[in-house]
Amino acid sequence: MLPSIRDRHAFVPCCVLLVACAAPSAAPHAPAQGLAEPAALDEAALPAPPAASSRRVGPIEAECLQLPSELGRVQSPELDEISGIVESAHNPSIFFVHNDSGDSPRIFAIDARGRLLATVTLPGVPLVFDAEAIARGPGPNSGSFIYLADVGNNLARSGRGLPRGDAVLYRFPEPEVAPDMRGEELTASEVHAITLAFPDQPHDVEATLVDPLSGDALLITKEDTGTSLVLRAPAAALASGRVLLEAVAKLQFGTAPLSGSRHVTAADISRDGTRILLRTYSSVFLFERRAGETVAAALERAPRQLPAPSERQGEAVAFFGDGAFVTISEGSQAPILCTKISE
Repeated sequence: MLPSIRDRHAFVPCCVLLVACAAPSAAPHAPAQGLAEPAALDEAALPAPPAASSRRVGPIEAECLQLPSELGRVQSPELDEISGIVESAHNPSIFFVHNDSGDSPRIFAIDARGRLLATVTLPGVPLVFDAEAIARGPGPNSGSFIYLADVGNNLARSGRGLPRGDAVLYRFPEPEVAPDMRGEELTASEVHAITLAFPDQPHDVEATLVDPLSGDALLITKEDTGTSLVLRAPAAALASGRVLLEAVAKLQFGTAPLSGSRHVTAADISRDGTRILLRTYSSVFLFERRAGETVAAALERAPRQLPAPSERQGEAVAFFGDGAFVTISEGSQAPILCTKISE
């Protein structure tokens, strides 16, 4: 979200920190000084990716073209500021989305045409300060979990007011949603709040993903300089409810190979953990992950730049099936744009 949209963030209902936001500088993809070098792991260090999916390409996914093409438009008037999207693990062509700051604690399930299937309320969550991303990944038990990332922090970039000191992930089992639902009201179960403490100073974050192989959560900071930190929350620490993030890499947006906008606004990782998408306001990048490698190490190699949609304020990206991705912009009746990933 752009700094000018929500000036009400000057009021923070919880503990805050006043800091001087000094932006680091580094060459593109250089490991941050003083940060752990994200070296490649032995192949046995991470679970092996599952075999390539044999799932057929669904009829809607088959409509995706080499250039961004419209599948449908978001139909619910309540979804006017979508800032994150992720595909369901259980139902192809069903996506979970959420609004930007100012919304109540809830997410939405929509289909690939933009029809509202269900609204999912998060019980016991009094306030979502600035939700900027949503991810899917493993949790403490088997099955798929949703992670709603309340990680936005515009004041950390603007230098005005008091930025929030921490960020929060809300983790809960993926709700059961059927394609024939129409506006169902559902309630999330077992919502677990995880507070994320920054290692140096408050940061604005809009790109978040959860590694399906390790279970680690990764956040990529949004910086006006384009110099973004990759922050890691280890899977083993997520159960504690409070995690000190570890800076594991640094990326430089706005110059080659991450050309275009300096602001990273969304991320996603494929079901098998072998591909990673990052998007900015102007570009979409695809990173290939090698066997036994961390996400941070994969992000430090030059990516492939994919065809980027022309959107008013694009802050959402997600893999769609086995060979495409979708994007949505903020705004009422926003189009759902799909792009086939060429091999």
